[in-house]
Amino acid sequence: LHKSLKIAEETGNKKNMFVAYNNLSYVYESADEIEKSLQYATTALKLANDTQDENLLFNGYIQLSRIYFSLKNNATAQQYFAEAGKLLNKIPAEKRTGYYLLLSEMNKDKRKYNESISAISSFLEENESDLTYENIFSLNWSLINNYESAGQKNKAIETLDALEKYCEKEKDDGGLSLVLEETAQMYLISGDEKKADEYMKKKTELNNSRIKKQLAIEEKRLELENLIKDNQLKEMNNVVDQRELEIELGRMFIVSGGRRNEAGPAFTGQCKSYYDKEQ
Repeated sequence: LHKSLKIAEETGNKKNMFVAYNNLSYVYESADEIEKSLQYATTALKLANDTQDENLLFNGYIQLSRIYFSLKNNATAQQYFAEAGKLLNKIPAEKRTGYYLLLSEMNKDKRKYNESISAISSFLEENESDLTYENIFSLNWSLINNYESAGQKNKAIETLDALEKYCEKEKDDGGLSLVLEETAQMYLISGDEKKADEYMKKKTELNNSRIKKQLAIEEKRLELENLIKDNQLKEMNNVVDQRELEIELGRMFIVSGGRRNEAGPAFTGQCKSYYDKEQ
């Protein structure tokens, strides 16, 4: 990231400089180096102001609001959050998720769970077709936490059930595992041990299946790597054999979950090239 910043600074492209500074702010925030995160976010916002790009300004306001909120400086956090709110309807729907997740965090401190539930539910209802899978998962997870905090456990379980089906549809085993565990915990808290055990069993079966898939992918990857090392792939002149290999690579891309890169980024990218060829 520092290298990206250096390149952006050398070219003088302020939009690229904003992205580099803002990304570094995220990194330092994740590492709990809040002061450094604040420095980079402040510089990023200055660059956004220079460009007057609404998307950059929005992202800059949200990042500074989140940092000040984590520093317990609620007044300043609210100021930046309000500035982001002025731009909200000018920003593409898939870019607004951070706003609603931060709203939920801020409301949690004030126990305004129902306000968060209303805002997130309305946003999802009006924009779901324009949102990414990650957007939808994050927003529903926030809804579940708010329902639970508000004592609306039935609504929390209802949302978890819907999210479980959504994860299955999107073939996101990682997300599905989280949902199953949370559902089990919810039933356990409610005193329904039978249901809790049922969901923990489903989670265990899912995780065992994921491990088997990953082992199969790793075995295939090692097998293919050995073929490449031995130069056997280059010597494969038989069109039928090459075709079969390409089909196998494409199949492994599907098994790996593709965009989740369970087989490793380089291997998944190689498989994807063959998979795309087949489409």
